[in-house]
Amino acid sequence: MVTSRIEGALTRIGTMQLWCLLVVICSVTSNANEIRLVGGADNYGRVEVNYTGQWGTVCDDKWDLNDANVACRQLGFESALGGNRRASYGQGTGPILLDDVNCVGNETTLDQCKHPGVGVHNCGHDEDAGVVCITYGIRLASGDYNYGRVEVSYKGQWGTVCDTGWDLNDANVVCRQLGFGSALENKTGAHYGEGTGPILLVGVDCDGNETHLDQCLDSGFEDHDCNHTRDAGVVCDSNTNGIRLIGGAENYGRVEVFYNGQWGTVCDDGWDMNDANVVCRQLGFESAYESKGSAFYGPGTGPILLDDVSCFGNETSLVQCRHLVSEDHDCEHREDAGVVCNSIKIRLTGGAYNYGRVEVFYNDQWGTVCDHGWDLNDADVVCRQLGLESALESESVAFYGQGTGPILLDEVSCLGNESSLDQCRHRGFGVHDCTHAMDAEVMCDGNTTYEIRFADGAYNRGRVEVFFDGQWSTVCDDEWDLNDANVVCRQLGFRSALTIEINASYGVGTGLILLDGGECLGNETMVDQCMQFGSEVHNCTQSGVVCNSNTYGLRLAGGADNYGRVEVYYNGQWGTVCDDGWDLNDANVVCRQMGFDFALESKDDSFYGPGMGPILLDDVDCFGNETSLNQCRHPGFEFHNCQHSEDVGVVCEYTIEETTSEMTTEPSSTAPRTLLPTTGAPTTSIPITVTTTIRPSTAPTTLLSTTAPTTLLSTTGKFSFSNSLPIG
Repeated sequence: MVTSRIEGALTRIGTMQLWCLLVVICSVTSNANEIRLVGGADNYGRVEVNYTGQWGTVCDDKWDLNDANVACRQLGFESALGGNRRASYGQGTGPILLDDVNCVGNETTLDQCKHPGVGVHNCGHDEDAGVVCITYGIRLASGDYNYGRVEVSYKGQWGTVCDTGWDLNDANVVCRQLGFGSALENKTGAHYGEGTGPILLVGVDCDGNETHLDQCLDSGFEDHDCNHTRDAGVVCDSNTNGIRLIGGAENYGRVEVFYNGQWGTVCDDGWDMNDANVVCRQLGFESAYESKGSAFYGPGTGPILLDDVSCFGNETSLVQCRHLVSEDHDCEHREDAGVVCNSIKIRLTGGAYNYGRVEVFYNDQWGTVCDHGWDLNDADVVCRQLGLESALESESVAFYGQGTGPILLDEVSCLGNESSLDQCRHRGFGVHDCTHAMDAEVMCDGNTTYEIRFADGAYNRGRVEVFFDGQWSTVCDDEWDLNDANVVCRQLGFRSALTIEINASYGVGTGLILLDGGECLGNETMVDQCMQFGSEVHNCTQSGVVCNSNTYGLRLAGGADNYGRVEVYYNGQWGTVCDDGWDLNDANVVCRQMGFDFALESKDDSFYGPGMGPILLDDVDCFGNETSLNQCRHPGFEFHNCQHSEDVGVVCEYTIEETTSEMTTEPSSTAPRTLLPTTGAPTTSIPITVTTTIRPSTAPTTLLSTTAPTTLLSTTGKFSFSNSLPIG
């Protein structure tokens, strides 16, 4: 690794006094506990913490990149490349001091993260956690924002890079690390003038697909004949402004843009999924999973360069979107915007459309997933990402044959409710101790649950797109009507549709154009119940919808159709409600808005499990007679002092009445749908009145399953009913 060579250079030139032991154990003191890396080098190794004078290890249960980022920053590095598990750097000795560490990622020390307590664990040293840290910053000198002499910073000191072996692959990595798409040229022979200080890197050898210069090899410092007349430089492609993610990982973090020679942040005023999609595509990802506000990944420093960004979603660069320039903003860094990008595609090979070996596409190549820890939760996420309903089986030991190419993921650990495999915990891309004999596989339920979304519009309108056969596709507008639009809106969390749009009103999409072979009545709750996709057509335009946004979307998650965690849809994303002041009046409004008669109970303290995404409402105060939750008093969207452990829920009740009618033995082709089953045909006409009260079981929590929750609407806009009576 290049960092061990940097250490040697700094020692030889006498610019820093190193205090690493011969066994390569480095430590740094925080305000609380000390932390050090053992069994590796200065920037990677087994994580050990000091508590009351005794060093001990950290168990890898729940250990992920967020935790690794905190550990690396506490050690004085910029961030982490990966969080390692299974004692990758050897088993420690002494006590295991921390387990189930759960960091948000913006903490400054590891002891600020949630954990069950010092010394509380159920681990052995074969589960000791480790990290690989990003060791230095990078800049361009003596040029402009997109070209110049390459300089790297290591432990507070800037130095240059020797041009031995310096080529376009190396330059591409530098430019990507600086937020540009690629390099136009690599420069040698001190093209941008001679630097000063140490020469920190010599003989850099990158493949070209790395994201940081740390990941490239070098030929070492011993006996090199380099001097500053051979300082390396680059010219980066500036067709799009530099953009980067900070405070998270390569696919999520605070959005920063490079303008006029400096990096700055973006204010979250008006920040939504359209904006996030543009950022993610500009960074080379397929799309965005979530838009973040309120400095979710920590407040930045320097200028706030963009405010009131308003993208349609089809732009190729953030600067193409409408925005206010730096001097016109009214923001502070506590409003810095962030994104979570979907970083990988996925496919099944060696089987059929619904079963096979799992392969993911990352950094322009397909690779396999190792079966360490592979279970049904992980398989569920794969199947949903492919547009299938759920997993029937999770397979291991290359059941569908051994793959080729790299092994990209290992020790994947999903909760089961994620929408993409890269949102699950794992050791880091390319970090594994496996062979292809351990390739993971799945068998998915072939009954399709269609994911839908709006594209090139806004949160409540746009071109209708369906996730079909592993890709987003559009829907033909032949015979498209308001009934179809109502179902689409209801699945996305709105009450109804206002209008339908035809003739590609929201632009032409990509992927297949699908023919809807079904017919919706308009009272269905999800497109699966009435639409049948599968026939590809080429001679029709694409449909769109405008949903009624007078009341924002509302759903129950983590329970069943009449009880669960309350989630609302606002500004293009789903979020939860905090339980401060939550009572039966508020619950009654929720239940009536969802079509029930009233609420039986109001729930708090994340009774139906903690949600994900933003907390959108707090201190809700309803009289109880409102028809929609947005008519109740509250301090405003995303104003709160809560955590997801305070998410609210409700239990709703409804009564169905059938008016007096006659049940006869005469068949009728126009008979309405029966709500209650009959055990036999009556022999005489009997006037009846039926009143049925629908209640949850006395212990609704027994219906919940941590591996397959039954939710009214998933985080991607999919309903799933289980043994529930349909509402007339």
